[in-house]
Amino acid sequence: MLISCQFQTVLALQGELITKNQDLLAAQSNVNHLQTDFSVLRSEFEQALTRQSQERERMTLLENQIRDEQHKLAATLEAQQRTFQDAERCIEEECTKWEAELERRQSELDERTRRQEASLNTRSAEYNERMKKLEQESALLAKERDLLEKTRNEIEAERLKMHARLRERDLSQQLSVSTTPRSKSSVSVPDPAPAPSSSPAPPPAPAIGPVHTPARALSSSPAPLDPTLGPDNNGSVANFARGIARPPRNDDDDEEEVSSLLHASDADDSMDDDNPAPPPRLRKGKHVHVNSGGSRPPPQGHSASSIIHDDDADVSMHDDEPAPLSRMYKAGNAHVSVDGGKPCKRKNLPEKIDVNVPTPTQRLQYMAILRELFRTEYNLTSDMDWYRFIPATKDEMDEYEREQGVGPCSVTRPYIDPGWRTCRWNKTIFGFVLQDFISQCTSRGMSTDDEGYLYALIVDKCDRGFQTWRKMRPKPGEDIPANIARNAREYTEGLEKARTQANRRNKHGRRVTTTDRCAQQNTAGPLQGNLRTAVATYLQVGGDACMSSEDDCIDRVGTRMRRKKILPWRPEEVNYAMLTTDSMRTRPGVFSNRGAIPTMSIQGFKTSDRSPPRGLPISFYDPQWYDALSEYQKEVLGAIPGGRYNWIFETFRRSRR
Repeated sequence: MLISCQFQTVLALQGELITKNQDLLAAQSNVNHLQTDFSVLRSEFEQALTRQSQERERMTLLENQIRDEQHKLAATLEAQQRTFQDAERCIEEECTKWEAELERRQSELDERTRRQEASLNTRSAEYNERMKKLEQESALLAKERDLLEKTRNEIEAERLKMHARLRERDLSQQLSVSTTPRSKSSVSVPDPAPAPSSSPAPPPAPAIGPVHTPARALSSSPAPLDPTLGPDNNGSVANFARGIARPPRNDDDDEEEVSSLLHASDADDSMDDDNPAPPPRLRKGKHVHVNSGGSRPPPQGHSASSIIHDDDADVSMHDDEPAPLSRMYKAGNAHVSVDGGKPCKRKNLPEKIDVNVPTPTQRLQYMAILRELFRTEYNLTSDMDWYRFIPATKDEMDEYEREQGVGPCSVTRPYIDPGWRTCRWNKTIFGFVLQDFISQCTSRGMSTDDEGYLYALIVDKCDRGFQTWRKMRPKPGEDIPANIARNAREYTEGLEKARTQANRRNKHGRRVTTTDRCAQQNTAGPLQGNLRTAVATYLQVGGDACMSSEDDCIDRVGTRMRRKKILPWRPEEVNYAMLTTDSMRTRPGVFSNRGAIPTMSIQGFKTSDRSPPRGLPISFYDPQWYDALSEYQKEVLGAIPGGRYNWIFETFRRSRR
């Protein structure tokens, strides 16, 4: 029994010993792990100490560099402060000198002003005395002018009586006017000499300012006719100088002509507002011309190369430039074409010809030769290519002006700063180009008699290149990337503006063609009668400047269309008339069915920011918009007063009902 107890005790002690041995082994493994971690931490600590020492060395080096830079900056600052103090002293001395000079000049200016005021008062008194004398002389001249007009009327009455007697003898010779085809030359019948008056005419008095010559009376004419064409005119042709009514022509090669006795400078006053006379387009290829000079025979021996046309109404005008219609009225007794068609030779009407000025076709030929010269000889394919070359400096130009420099070595190195037109440097370059231009024109058989005209073409060509050159140069404070971006943006805007203007011109030409063909073919539709005449007259007088601009856009289904911009200065009734005209494009026979489908154009919501065209009749502007303008804006707009064209918009309003 005792032995078994001892054996159990031994077994228990052995189990405890085994347990303690296991704990000892676990503690030993933990110690090993801790030693490993301690070695890792020790290596990391040594690396951190190494990095910290390196950073400390770098910081020491950087502090030394900063200290050196501070010493240098301090020395530079001291030098700049001394320079600034010296400059301040110089500026103070200069200010003192200029103040003394300013006081001296101010005293001189005051003395000169007092003298000029005294002289001005004396001249004002003399001017008032002279004005009184001129007023008296003007009154005497007015009396003499009235007497002269009375004598002219008597002579005209005698001439008409004699003409009536001559017409009874040879009626067929007088009725041959405006029935001759265009391919044949018309023979003008000279007017008979006026009968001698019982009282001699007084000598003509010198005119002061514009003198209005009243319209000639047609009371003694055998067949009097109303000297105006109303909107109901559909092709009848009248000769107002002779007072003979004529039937409309059926020959398509002939040209419809209407002559008038209106004086060119007083056309608005000579017409009755209740019976306006705008010249409508009657047929395709036929134009109506206004003859403001009476019935004079056409000049012989000259070609109709330079007839005055009013086809530049879409050009932007300057403040001192007359309006299109005012330019037409200021043409004097010249026969002015107010339609928008191509220039054509007119029969039985005198033409204003200047044989010294090249025709538009010749000008285009000269410009083509000049472009070829710049492209082949000077490597300038366009106006943009001037930007690739370096211009001459002002010092070089000044030295050449003083005859101390060598002068230009190349045509592509001109002086482009202010004064480039008159400087000797550029004149030498233009002279070189002129010699080459003359040789090129001579080799192509073009006339080179007018060297001044050829020189002006060269200057204009270079002017366009210089303007592009100057515009593309960097502005003050603008770096190269900003300059490139600005040039690209301006080029894109220029293309967009050109596209808009081209669309507006095409729209105007398409509407003119539509009205012409509808009138020629008598196309059925809403564009008939008075409305067609009113639309044709509006297009002729207003030009493409009265057409609305458009923006390209894509609708929800992906269709490309154009949205019209709202013109605040244009009357509302014009929109309906233009919409009616555009609807005639799809009528059979107006346009051919070949080509692409026209782009859809609808009314948009954007307001156009384009400036209104200047110089139009006042009825072409919206009344409410015009009344809201200031006096200065109205003066700049230059609207022509009078109700001559009110019937156009009355017709538009009646057709809209």
